[in-house]
Amino acid sequence: MEVLVYLDTILVPLSFFLLIGYHVYLWYTFKAKPSLTTIGIDSMRRRKWFLEIMEADGMKGMLVIQSLRNTQMVAIFTASTAVALSLTLAALTNNAYNASHLVIKSPFFGSQSGSIFALKYGLASFLMLFSSLFSSMATGFLIDTIFLINASFEFSYSGITETQLEKGYMLALIGNRLLCISFPMLLWLFGPMLVALSSLALVWWLYELDFAAKLSTSSRQSLNNVLVPMSLFLTVGYHAYLWHNLKNKPSRTTIGINMLKRRAWFLELDGDDDKKGMLAVQSLRNTLMGTTLTATVAILIQVSLAALINNSYSATHLFSNTFFGSQSTKIFALKYGSAALSLSVCFLCSSMAIAFLIDANFLINACDQEFSSSGHARTILEKGFILALVSNRMLCITFPMLLWMLGPVPVWLSSLAMVWGLYGLDFPGKFNKSNKQNLS
Repeated sequence: MEVLVYLDTILVPLSFFLLIGYHVYLWYTFKAKPSLTTIGIDSMRRRKWFLEIMEADGMKGMLVIQSLRNTQMVAIFTASTAVALSLTLAALTNNAYNASHLVIKSPFFGSQSGSIFALKYGLASFLMLFSSLFSSMATGFLIDTIFLINASFEFSYSGITETQLEKGYMLALIGNRLLCISFPMLLWLFGPMLVALSSLALVWWLYELDFAAKLSTSSRQSLNNVLVPMSLFLTVGYHAYLWHNLKNKPSRTTIGINMLKRRAWFLELDGDDDKKGMLAVQSLRNTLMGTTLTATVAILIQVSLAALINNSYSATHLFSNTFFGSQSTKIFALKYGSAALSLSVCFLCSSMAIAFLIDANFLINACDQEFSSSGHARTILEKGFILALVSNRMLCITFPMLLWMLGPVPVWLSSLAMVWGLYGLDFPGKFNKSNKQNLS
C-alpha cells in the first residue's frame, strides 16, 4: 500500500505547486509589468474603452450591452459547465468507488484507499463548485455594470462603474482558471502520473495565452524560473524521501536490503579462510569496476562539456524560441556550471569510494584481526559503498542538467522520468512480511 501511496503524495502536490506557482508568477507580472501579460493588456484596453464610452453619447450604449453580454454568456457557460461536471461527479462517486478494485494495483494508478478516493473526488468537486461560484458572481457584477453605464452620470464618473467592470472580469477569469485546474484533478482518478503530465501541459498552454509573444527577453525566462526549480525540487524531494525510508525502515528499500545483506556477509567472513578471502576480493572488485566506470564517464563528459562551451555560446542565437528558455549570459553560465558542478562532485565521490573500497579489501584479508573484527573494516566498507552510490546518483542527476541546454521542458520531463525509473529500482515491490522480519 505504501508503494502506491508514494506517487500520490509526491506527484499530486508537485502538480498543485506547479499550478499555484505559475499563477503566483502571473499575478506578480500582472502587477509589476502588466504590459507583458495578456490580462494586463486587456485590462488597460478596457479602461481606455470605458473612458471612451463615458465621453461618448448614448449611441454607444447598445455597443456596451452587446460587448458585455458576450463576457456574461461565457461566465454563465463556465458556471453551467462546472455545476454539470460537479453533479456528474457526485452521481458517479458511488459506482466508481465500488469499481475501484478493478483498477490494476500499480503505482501508475496510485492508491485506491478510501481516504485517497475521497480526496480525489472532494478536491475536484471543491474546485468546480468554486468555479461556479466565481462565475456566478462575475455574472452579477457584469449585469450591474451594464445598468450603471447606462445610468446617470452621478455614478458613472465616480469610479463605481469602472470598479464593478474590473471585478466582473477578474471574477470571470478566476472562475475560468479554477475550471481549468479542476481537469488535472479529475485525471487523478486514473493515476498521479496523468495529473503531473496534464498540469505540465496546462501550464504550458496557459503560458502561451497569458504572456504576449516576445515582448521582451524577460518573458522567456519564466519557463526557466518555474520548470527548472520544480525539477530540482522533485529530484531532491525524492532522495529526501528515500533517505528517510532508509533510516527508519531500511527493509523497504533496495539500498537498505543490500546494506543489511552486506553486514551479514561481512560477519560470515573469516580472515583465516583463503576461499572466503578470495570471494571478498572478487566481490569488491566488481563494485570497484563500476565505480571506476562512473568516475571515467563523469570526467569524460566534463572535458567534452568544457570543449563545447565556446561553440555552444556562439550558436545561442539559433535557440531564440520560448521553448528553449532564456539564452542570456547568466543563464548560459548557470546551465553549464550546474552540470559541471554535478560531474565534479560525481568524480570526487567516485574517487573517494575507490580509495575506501581498496582499504576495505585490504583490511578484510589482513592477518591481524585487531582491525577487521573491531568494526573498523566494516565502517570503511560501508563508506565506500555509500560514496559509490552518491557518485552514481550525481551522475544520474547530471543528465537532466545537460538537457537544460535544449530548454527547461526537457529538464522537467527527464527529471520526471528519472525519478520514475529510480523509484522502480529503489523500492522493491510486494515484499512479504516473512522476508522483512528475516532481514530485520
